[in-house]
Amino acid sequence: MGGIKEKVLAAARAKVKCVLLPEHNRDDYEEVPESIRKRLEVHFVSHISEVLNIALGLQLEPPKPKGKPRRKAAPPGRRAK
Repeated sequence: MGGIKEKVLAAARAKVKCVLLPEHNRDDYEEVPESIRKRLEVHFVSHISEVLNIALGLQLEPPKPKGKPRRKAAPPGRRAK
């Protein structure tokens, strides 16, 4: 996800208190000013089950991988090999 800083700043302006961000954007979050970061409860998630647990108070566990790992999708404009 791009524009993490801008999205978090907008959330803070809207008085949002809890933000969920993808784990792979943890470094981008460091660009947010510390004064804003102190006001927010931030959760870094890597699976939808984590989102549901936090947002809905559920106790789901991520699914166990089955069989061979899936290949990542090719970036837009490129064909998968």
